[in-house]
Amino acid sequence: MTNRLEKVTKELLAIPKFGTGLGLHRMQYLCQEMTGSAWAQSIDPINVVGSNGKGSTASIIAAIMHELGIRAGKYTSPHLFNFTERIVINGREVSAEALEKNTHRFFEKQGQYLQEYPEDQIGAFEAFTFIALSCFFEEKVDAIVLEAGIGGRYDSTRIMTGNYTALVSIDLEHTNLLGPTREIIAFEKTDIAPEGSTVVVGKLEKDLLRRLKAYARYKKVRLIPVEEVTEVTPPSFKNGKMALDFRVEDYYFDKIVSNLAGFHQVNNILVSVLLLKHWIARNFPAIGAQQFISATRIALENIVWTGRLEKIKEHPPTYIDVGHTPDAIK
Repeated sequence: MTNRLEKVTKELLAIPKFGTGLGLHRMQYLCQEMTGSAWAQSIDPINVVGSNGKGSTASIIAAIMHELGIRAGKYTSPHLFNFTERIVINGREVSAEALEKNTHRFFEKQGQYLQEYPEDQIGAFEAFTFIALSCFFEEKVDAIVLEAGIGGRYDSTRIMTGNYTALVSIDLEHTNLLGPTREIIAFEKTDIAPEGSTVVVGKLEKDLLRRLKAYARYKKVRLIPVEEVTEVTPPSFKNGKMALDFRVEDYYFDKIVSNLAGFHQVNNILVSVLLLKHWIARNFPAIGAQQFISATRIALENIVWTGRLEKIKEHPPTYIDVGHTPDAIK
């Protein structure tokens, strides 16, 4: 870590973790220049919510976009080593200079806000989201993929939503904030999706999916469960990689090798590919099936996502993983 990056990271991590209550109004204040811009109107943001697999799913989507020549900004959390891991543009972490510049922009905005509303504290995740979006705005990327923090309805990333949301998985997590049951947590996360949009849903318990479908009808969002439109062969594992064949609607992917290994990654892959297939059809209709399938093949074979069932030692075989919920650990 450079001295410059270390200094700005300390400044960012010193921001209070939580703001004063819910922060959607603070996000609107911070981001009004961006959300009202021609750039914001020209892109179709992708939001990724869920209990497990959000970061992997966002990374798969962004990696396929990169192979298709679509300049995407990806925002994930947390980071493992460097803060810049959270903000990636076109496959590269943002520079320390860009992070520093947009961090200073945040502190200026914060100062203005606190002059008007001195009793209202801005929280860290709100600040980080503003900084990431500022980096994407500055670079005028073609697409953005935003991983939610906790929940969906009140999440900072709700400041920019589009036609497609991924709901990757549901588990009991942060129950003090999201609610005591999987059903309530699923509803909470789905609420990030605007009326008229589409939510691609990963594998859920049958009864939970039934209830979520009913809720989606009230919310006027379209639900596409991966289980209803995909098929997959049992994966095999060799040399830290995963091989599998799968179908997503009318697209067939055979002899796919993924650098992300583990049965849980099958769900993440299917959600990512299904969502992006629909997003491409809407936003880049000139991209055909074979080009998309080829880009997916290359992206999955080369993707690197640190700390996800990652082998760090051969003898004895030693793996690390960032799983933080019962299902993830299992």
